[in-house]
Amino acid sequence: SGRTPRRATWWAALPGSAVCVALVVAGPVAAWAFPVPDFPGPTGRFPVGTRTLEWSVPAADRARGKETYRAEERSRADGEKGARPLVVQLWYPAGRGQGDARRAPYLGRTEAEARTVSAALADYSGVPGFLLDGLPRARTHAVPGAPVAEDGGPFPVVLFSPGLGGVRTQNTAWAEELASHGYVVAAVDHPYDSAAVVLSDGRILRTRVTATGDPAKDEALAVGWTRTRAADLRAVLSRLERVGSGGADGPLAG
Repeated sequence: SGRTPRRATWWAALPGSAVCVALVVAGPVAAWAFPVPDFPGPTGRFPVGTRTLEWSVPAADRARGKETYRAEERSRADGEKGARPLVVQLWYPAGRGQGDARRAPYLGRTEAEARTVSAALADYSGVPGFLLDGLPRARTHAVPGAPVAEDGGPFPVVLFSPGLGGVRTQNTAWAEELASHGYVVAAVDHPYDSAAVVLSDGRILRTRVTATGDPAKDEALAVGWTRTRAADLRAVLSRLERVGSGGADGPLAG
């Protein structure tokens, strides 16, 4: 119509400007408020080594006695012939001379895996992802692939199963402390239960554990989840027993 457009008043732009400033400031503030974790050092006499193993557990090994996988969990499992992939991390007493060795990252075998797991934990917990930004950069006190200590064995085994949505590495400081005192700690990622399980072939198995809000239904679901976890732990313990007796290859064979 030939009319000159009205110039927006200066105060109308304030909300958008404030948001931009907040986003620019949020990064440094988050880094200051939520720094990279610094884990307490183990107090035992042994250095600590760690290895992450990935096993494909056949259906025959998954069902023993009354502890069986639910049919719906079997249908979700990836792999040939219904095999269920299990990622297990070991912390164990290591040999001497690990002082200058590079330490293992927290939350995963690599920083990329740690970022995936960190994002999944934030999503599962319902918290902003930037609150956990420091976790993928954290380093633990364990040395990946360190040789097993030649003295002090045989070492007792402790199995660790994280809570619903939890991941195998969440209690790393606790696992390292036990390993430094002569224990082998085996922590399990439960497929479709842990927030995210990253497999060596790049697949990511995300949690499908959700509550319905109905107490009776949720209790029944919890029973099924518990049986699935028990079967996972049974399979891991069976595999470790075979490794320990020399019946299978592994980092702790014999």
